[in-house]
Amino acid sequence: FGDADRENAIKMFNLPKIKTSIFRHSIDTIFWHPEIKKTDEHILSVGSDPRRDYETLVRSQRTFKVKILTRLNIKKFEHFENLEIIKGSFHNKGISHLELKNLYNSATVIVVPIKNVLQPSGYSVTMQALACGKPVIIPKFRGLWDKDSFIHLKNCIFYDPEDIEDLGEKINMIMNDKKLQKSIGENARKLAIKVFNLERTN
Repeated sequence: FGDADRENAIKMFNLPKIKTSIFRHSIDTIFWHPEIKKTDEHILSVGSDPRRDYETLVRSQRTFKVKILTRLNIKKFEHFENLEIIKGSFHNKGISHLELKNLYNSATVIVVPIKNVLQPSGYSVTMQALACGKPVIIPKFRGLWDKDSFIHLKNCIFYDPEDIEDLGEKINMIMNDKKLQKSIGENARKLAIKVFNLERTN
């Protein structure tokens, strides 16, 4: 699914590179689009991949409200004052695509916290959020897919993987800068349309 895990697989299984290829993910940028929603100021994070690093996210933030939609067991964080664990599971049809789109559009910023792994985790959520014109904060982890497409402070915000302080600083920076939110959000939408549209998977 990404360059990093392709290279890792080639080494691990001693494969000729010419016999491998990458399956590039994409999304429907017509369905996933920006909508104006009334919202309180908050951070949203979505995903149930075990490679999600919700601990770093939760511990990084004491100022702004954090909402997490996941099937992972994160009950140990329930006591954190600013955390809301959203009930329902997208994969078990508790949350529809339409409801998920509303969640994205109601958030100020989307954080996709991922451990420093080789697997290309977080692409679906990232692409959906970008298409909704939302600023996305994502770690520059080993398995980051489409490395050439992302530009820090232009169409996304990078942080050092598994670094609580760095993620906290990046969150505070974007949450306190409406102008930056707007510019990154607009460029995020442009990136989704130009690069992550359905044509590349077709």
